[in-house]
Amino acid sequence: MILVFLASMLFVLAWRGRVVARGRFCKKCKFDLAGLDLGSADARCPECGRVVHDASARRVLLRRPSRVGIGITAGLVVLSVGLIWFGVSGKGGMLLGVLPDSTVFWLNDLGVDEAHDEIVVRVSRVDEPMEDVFLSRAIEGALAHQADLEQVWDPRWGEVLAQMFGNPVMTDEQMLQYLRNGMEVEIEIRDRVHAGDQRVDTKVSAQSNGRISAMTLNNTGYYLFIKPVKGGVVDGPVHEYRKNDGLGINFTLHRRGGPTLPWNGTIPVGSGFEVEPGTLVPVYIEYELRLSELGAVASYRGEQSVLILAPDEPIVPLFDDPVLAGEVCRAISVSTVRVIQEVYDVDPMRGHSVLAIRTQFEPMGVSTAFDVFLRFNDGEEVSIGGLIHHDPDLQRRGGIMTWPGDIFTQQVRAPTIPIVERLKAEGQVDVLMRPNPRLADDIPGIERVLNASLEFLDVPVEIVVKEFDLQKSASKPEEQHAGECP
Repeated sequence: MILVFLASMLFVLAWRGRVVARGRFCKKCKFDLAGLDLGSADARCPECGRVVHDASARRVLLRRPSRVGIGITAGLVVLSVGLIWFGVSGKGGMLLGVLPDSTVFWLNDLGVDEAHDEIVVRVSRVDEPMEDVFLSRAIEGALAHQADLEQVWDPRWGEVLAQMFGNPVMTDEQMLQYLRNGMEVEIEIRDRVHAGDQRVDTKVSAQSNGRISAMTLNNTGYYLFIKPVKGGVVDGPVHEYRKNDGLGINFTLHRRGGPTLPWNGTIPVGSGFEVEPGTLVPVYIEYELRLSELGAVASYRGEQSVLILAPDEPIVPLFDDPVLAGEVCRAISVSTVRVIQEVYDVDPMRGHSVLAIRTQFEPMGVSTAFDVFLRFNDGEEVSIGGLIHHDPDLQRRGGIMTWPGDIFTQQVRAPTIPIVERLKAEGQVDVLMRPNPRLADDIPGIERVLNASLEFLDVPVEIVVKEFDLQKSASKPEEQHAGECP
């Protein structure tokens, strides 16, 4: 359509032509009226006899149509009609496939959508690669589009950059720029601590903003890191982090956003919190998003004023709300309890699980923190850990809770054996959840925890042979059991 419009405009200009003479000419036959007395009311053109006394019957310019322009216009019309036909017939790619790279890029600049598809195809082609000059042109165009937030993101440009990532034609700075344009980094700092504490907890996360294409270590060879650099109390002593602090993962980027690289850490503050309760102390952390071997993608800084509480004042208070408690009771479910058939000896330097439960949380809009217990038929209770749910985005979430969570030493192994045997013998067990806000003390973003308790009565016990099957079998969402609010 753009070609048709361009051809129409060019045709108008070509048909109008260029100026070849100036003076007074008959408007009808273009005869030169020089030397005639045009002041007379009956003045006529010697060539065609038209009365030329009035200025409206004359022209002051003579133009000649451009044959070259008309020829180019005809070519554009033929090309545009051909492209439209090929597009309608589904054979546009066939035509574009035989055109040289320069023509494909020219058509793409004119807005021919199929040319954009052809560029993606040629960038990823191995047998007949594009010339470096055109690969560079594709990379530059993709980065410019990615950086322009006013434009709706076209994921085809992301495919171009993903294909070129690691290619020698794409410079190190361009690869870093791609990540810089396509990643968002957020930081949360705990906003309250106890007087005398020596640290404040923080959480940093890097995620895609959607203007990026999915990539992994397998097709890039790179690792992505969040590296804390320094932090502490604002205008106070500076704490510099160790070289190996932070978190690195293989380079996995998600096209549609979502957490990609979370890092939970602390900001050491020395004696910065040895002040009176009620004082606000500003703290900060500086960190980098880095790509292995290439250096820093970007540097960031986060600040937060931290409220100092008395030692006996809870960091995360409980609050009562019977209506919300009822909603939470209906929103949480648990799976069948899976236990291992035999508690066997393992390497004491690694973890080992003998029990697994899948928990499912429907959107609740409230934070919860529970101590979780198993209750046997005779009323005996066994603690199997804590469970925290914080869902600011109101999404359906689930997870697998395993027990025990410690390194599987002999001291840890011995108590698990009678518990597993009882579960196997009784075939069912009650799962209890009781609020414990202290579990959320170190989690930025949780301001308070709902005071609610849940009981899941007579939850079936299933026996599995291998530890691997504990989590695998506990991931079946169709086997969830509802709870009761006592």
